[in-house]
Amino acid sequence: MIMQSHPHHHHVAVWGTALLLLGLTGAQLAAAAREHKCWTGADGVRECGDLVPPGQGGDGVSVYGSGGGKPIRQEAPTPTAEDLERVRLEGQAQAQARTQHEADDALRAKYRSEAELNAALGDELATLDRLSEIDRSNMRQQELRLDGLRAKAADLERAGQMIPPDLGADIDKADRSIRNSQAAIQEKEARKAQIRHQYAQKIERLRQLSEATQTTGQAAPR
Repeated sequence: MIMQSHPHHHHVAVWGTALLLLGLTGAQLAAAAREHKCWTGADGVRECGDLVPPGQGGDGVSVYGSGGGKPIRQEAPTPTAEDLERVRLEGQAQAQARTQHEADDALRAKYRSEAELNAALGDELATLDRLSEIDRSNMRQQELRLDGLRAKAADLERAGQMIPPDLGADIDKADRSIRNSQAAIQEKEARKAQIRHQYAQKIERLRQLSEATQTTGQAAPR
């Protein structure tokens, strides 16, 4: 079998720096520097050196001491970028599964049926409706006030009198209050739509969990 040796000076420097960062002693550094590794390259040629290129050594890496002879240990091949990405995606999927499992447990602990979920939805919507009604009541009052202030300003103008600054300020204030109430009502309507969507998802998930438990005795799909 062909043996191909890699240049040592650059790899030894990198390896030595890494070991120093790990806090190894001088004796340990010397022992590590005397070691060399052999592996099968991408082209099937047996190669030796200090560092194994990513993706090579798929059949394992043999580590030899300074005295040669038999390998003193075997190491796993250096992972490729694809290997690292696969591990990352697997970890991400596991984390998502754990999160879903925790959410399912919390959902079933809080609500025992779709009826309870619908009741909770109704309560939240009713609360927002009450707050919106307060906004509408305030808006109606300010609209009446604004009508009166504008009528007063029109009377003064017809009489050829100047509109006092405080009257103009009151008109602006009433108009601003009306617009604020309108914005608050619109915001609550948007919030209601969001809540309906959230509860629809909860109801569907609770239905899946209940059906899975009743038919198979297993957990619903994550």
